[in-house]
Amino acid sequence: METLAKYISQRLSEKPSCMIFENEMSRVWPPEGRMAAGRNEEIQAFAHDRGWSATSGRSEIYVTFKKLNSFGAPV
Repeated sequence: METLAKYISQRLSEKPSCMIFENEMSRVWPPEGRMAAGRNEEIQAFAHDRGWSATSGRSEIYVTFKKLNSFGAPV
């Protein structure tokens, strides 16, 4: 999970958003099985803890992360 966080952080230092596709997300959060039940909540918590927003894309094929400003709005 920390490897993914470092990757996203690096990308967000270069660009306003970072798109992570399902094949990368599934390494940390499996899309099916018992771990999938709270997947979206875990992704949201992961982003929030790091000062980012996380928005699911088309049919959850990808998630877009963005930095949040001090008011909690995407930068």
